[in-house]
Amino acid sequence: LYSSTAVTAALSRRLAERTTETSLAAAGIALASALMFGRVLALTAILATSALPSLALAIGPGAVLALGLS
Repeated sequence: LYSSTAVTAALSRRLAERTTETSLAAAGIALASALMFGRVLALTAILATSALPSLALAIGPGAVLALGLS
């Protein structure tokens, strides 16, 4: 398991310190966000199955966009 917030914070800190390449950090942040969307959908499928279709429609485009950026 990982924390998408922790990954985003760590990569943002590296960007501010200029210790990592911008495109690599941006891709890492986008991938962490995409995985977060997937984790939320998986938990919703387990815990609130009836809410899954509506949630997927709401956050699906964000997940696709995040995957496209990574």
